[in-house]
Amino acid sequence: MLQGQVEEGKVTIPFSSSLVSTQYSPVDSIPLSQTCPECGSKSIVHNGQRKLKNKVKVQVYRCNDCHRKFSEKYLRSVSKVSQHQICAKTVKNLDSTTELKSVTSNDINGLKLQHHVELKLKGRADSTIRLSRSSLSTLEKAGATLLDPQSVRTIIAGKNWSGNRKRNVINAVTQFYSFIGLTWSPPDYQIVRKIPFIPVEQEIDELIAGAPNKIPTFLQLLKETAMRGGEAIQVRWKDVDLERRVVMCNYPEKGSNTRVFSDLSSKLLTMLNNLPRENEYIFGTMTLNCFKASFTRSRKRLAFKLANPRLNEIHFHTLRHWKATMLYHYTHDLLFVAEFLGHKDIENTRLYIQLEKNLFKNFSDENFTVKVVNSVDEAIALGKVGFQPYLVINGVQLVWKRN
Repeated sequence: MLQGQVEEGKVTIPFSSSLVSTQYSPVDSIPLSQTCPECGSKSIVHNGQRKLKNKVKVQVYRCNDCHRKFSEKYLRSVSKVSQHQICAKTVKNLDSTTELKSVTSNDINGLKLQHHVELKLKGRADSTIRLSRSSLSTLEKAGATLLDPQSVRTIIAGKNWSGNRKRNVINAVTQFYSFIGLTWSPPDYQIVRKIPFIPVEQEIDELIAGAPNKIPTFLQLLKETAMRGGEAIQVRWKDVDLERRVVMCNYPEKGSNTRVFSDLSSKLLTMLNNLPRENEYIFGTMTLNCFKASFTRSRKRLAFKLANPRLNEIHFHTLRHWKATMLYHYTHDLLFVAEFLGHKDIENTRLYIQLEKNLFKNFSDENFTVKVVNSVDEAIALGKVGFQPYLVINGVQLVWKRN
């Protein structure tokens, strides 16, 4: 835990009467932190050792909550930085440019550390904190002075980032400035939503068949449930009922609703049943970044082997877009698709209307209509006008008729 006290949701870091405290303790006397540097969890276990280039072995630790791995050397460096930092209240009283320039890089690191601890205390998601940390670090590496708003605006304007990337960085800077009491006029960029790439089902199945280890199960789960990668990695064994063919999404991202997916395929159920029970998570100690790295290598190899460069355009989130597009194609029920995806705002689901129209406008199977049956009375009424039973998706009966 950081040296200091937590009072009224804020972290108070002790500092001397001068602007910066320069009292250091010897490295050997710095106690190891009892919290994860990624998520702040206290559930840390030993995870073997690793050998440095100079053949010195260092202890490696792993967080049971976010699965972050880090070394003893990293923990000592975090403790060292936490002893040399400036309080956020002090920055609020620095008005002139000269005073702000007197703040050292270690002071800024201390402020960022306080800010991210504050976000954790406010209940922000770990992914939000990681995004904030990476955004601020990216600006610093690009040459920006974080305590100089004009410098930050100049760096952002000069970067060839997408509108979404710039929005994320600007939001991270705005939250940081709000914490330390600085004001700025954030730049305004227009967000253009790009049309996502939609592969054919055969290409997805080729990736699933050629992927190693646990990745085929992960991909099959994304294909059938349209979960986000961060949601799927959080699924626990208690969320899976193999007998009832049900998987629950109890840890949604981006403010989405929780969902229940039923009538899973026998292929997916067999894959889930074959997974080892390492801990409470169905994918064990694997992190999303580990899955991404392994999947990227496998995808590149298969794209070369099958001479299909389109495979390189498939990402984890691509399977969510594919599933949503296919659901709308078979049902033409936007509310059903929005509920399946967990969208609270149906405007986010309208994208799949455009995708479906353009992808299937030249196919002959457009000569039939599919509807969702929500009650017995509705099934009787649809049957009277020529609709016939089609298939069941997640416990929902679909009926169809030719136009």
